[in-house]
Amino acid sequence: MRKVLKNTTESSIFVSDTGVSIDQNSSYEIPPQMFWYWVNSEDIVPFIQSEDIVVNDGTNDLDPVNGVSYIRGDIPNIQDDQGVVVSQSVGIRFIGDKFSVSQSQDNPKTADISVNAESAVGGIISLSFSNQGSSTNKWLDYASDTKPSNENPAIIPFDCNLIGLTFTNENTSPSFNIEIWKSIKGQGSSKSKIFTWEIDSKRAGNKTNFDAISLSAGDKVAVFLRDQGANPQNISIILYLVVSVNNSEENTESWSGDF
Repeated sequence: MRKVLKNTTESSIFVSDTGVSIDQNSSYEIPPQMFWYWVNSEDIVPFIQSEDIVVNDGTNDLDPVNGVSYIRGDIPNIQDDQGVVVSQSVGIRFIGDKFSVSQSQDNPKTADISVNAESAVGGIISLSFSNQGSSTNKWLDYASDTKPSNENPAIIPFDCNLIGLTFTNENTSPSFNIEIWKSIKGQGSSKSKIFTWEIDSKRAGNKTNFDAISLSAGDKVAVFLRDQGANPQNISIILYLVVSVNNSEENTESWSGDF
C-alpha cells in the first residue's frame, strides 16, 4: 500500500499538524510507519477537499471523498451477528501488541477483537508544537492552540522517556536553538531546561540519539525557540515519548504565572 500526496498548486503547502511541507507541483509519499499518524490529521482534509492536494494510491489519483478516507485508513463496516451492516466507523486503528485481531469462526465477514488494556508500557506518545509566521525568541504553541506553551503546556500522562524529535519549517537555512523546558508536577510554574538542540542553516531534521531524558506523569512541557541569526518560518516540532510506567493515578494542579 502506498499513500502519495500530490501538490497541484504553484506554491508550497504546509500541513501544520503533521509538520510536513510539500513543495509546489511535487509529491510527498507518506512512510508506511507513519500511516497511523496521518489518520488523525485535520489540517490535510481541506487541502484534499479543495483538490490543492490529490491523494494517489500508487497507481490512481483518488477523488476528494475517497482521498480523505484513504488517508484516514480503511472504513470498516460494523455488522450484527447476521452479517448485516448496521453502521460504519471511520478511522478505527489497531496498533501494537495491545490488540489481538482474528477472523470470526462464526462469520467470516467479521473479526474477533481482544484488547489488552492492562498496560500502556511501550506505547508512543507524540506532542506537537508549532508557530505560524516568523519565530524568534518565543514559546511555540502546543497542539495548534492559540496560546504559547509556557501558558498552556503539554501535560505528561504517564512516566515517559524522550526518544525522538522532528522539526520542519519553510525557511531554507534558519539558525536557531530548540529548547525543551519542563515544570515538575506540583511545582507550578517553576521550570528547568532539559534539552537544547542547536540548528545551523538547516530546514528540517530528526533526532533520536538522546541521552536519558525522563518525564514523569503530571509534568508540564513547553518548547522555546532561541534566535541564533536566522529565523525559522511556520515551524513545526514533534516530540516522541515512549511510556515507561503504566501510572494509575489522578492528579490536578493549579498555579499562577507562566513558565
